[in-house]
Amino acid sequence: MKYELKARQVCFFIIAFLPVTKFFSLSCVLATCAKEDMWLSGAFSLFIDFITIATLTFFCKNERRDFFTILEDGLGKVGKNAVLIFYCAFFLLKSAVPVVEQKDFIESTLYLNMPNIVYFLPFFVFAFFLATKRLRALGRSADALFLITLSGSLIILVLSTLGADFSALLPVGANGIGNVLLGSYQTFGWFSDGAYFLFFIGNYGVKKGDVKKILLSFLLYAVIVIFFLMVFYGVFSYTAFREKFPLTEMPSYSTVISSVGRFDYLGIVFILCSSLFSVSLPLFFASKILNEVFNIKKGYVAPLLVTGILLAVVLLSERFTHFIDILYTEYLPAAFLLFGNILPLFIPLLKRRKYELKKD
Repeated sequence: MKYELKARQVCFFIIAFLPVTKFFSLSCVLATCAKEDMWLSGAFSLFIDFITIATLTFFCKNERRDFFTILEDGLGKVGKNAVLIFYCAFFLLKSAVPVVEQKDFIESTLYLNMPNIVYFLPFFVFAFFLATKRLRALGRSADALFLITLSGSLIILVLSTLGADFSALLPVGANGIGNVLLGSYQTFGWFSDGAYFLFFIGNYGVKKGDVKKILLSFLLYAVIVIFFLMVFYGVFSYTAFREKFPLTEMPSYSTVISSVGRFDYLGIVFILCSSLFSVSLPLFFASKILNEVFNIKKGYVAPLLVTGILLAVVLLSERFTHFIDILYTEYLPAAFLLFGNILPLFIPLLKRRKYELKKD
């Protein structure tokens, strides 16, 4: 059987695409809620994602049907389409703030005197192009970019560590479990990545040892993100809640920068290259859902629709930034948790239910 992906590419997908969206405004939101315990909030969210991804990965070992077929077998065509419509909305919402923060970061780091959406339009062209491709395009992109992500993360973290005071993280748990959980809850939109793995079901073969490699890849990704959060607070401490875009500021506190110049910009460029794909992922999967639900034959229609919707959101963000932030961190986290982590856990039960009905 010929698969769209290889297990190796699933590992690289985790390393290449999942960490980079956590390097921008996520840190600021976590610091506002949990202060020096922000890394515990991040670790808790990562643990929830790990449970979801591990469940789906073990399920893939013996499953040859894809996500769409499993839904139709278990819920019927109407039930399948209803669930998929909700997932399409989930992916569009999930993409909103990461895309807006990418735009704001680029405008900030390029020091544009007159910021204009025109400077960011090439992203939508790229997202549209990627969404017209098949799943194997993501696998090949992961093959090419996982070293780019690792290199960029290493450069930023090494340079930033030299200027960090890790004693600022002590005492651990000083803010209480309530604030830690609140930080995790308000940032589910940046996590909830288990939904991506629904679309990997039945699309890659699992050989002996592959499950272990995938889970180890997730652990590497988790270590990178948690260490980034710890370094972030070690650098900024009590002013961390003000630092919306830490990538350019964190390394600048290192004495090495004054000697070798802004070498960290190389790491930032690497991360931006990978984030171009990362923030496009929800649009990619939303397009595939629309194609399935409405049986769209022309490959450009669904990508054009979802990128057009996101472009409208970005234009509205110019005037309603605060409202979008409130919506993302206070009203939508429960939906992100439901569709990104909870519902995927029931996918294996659909298979069991069908088997039991046939047996009866």
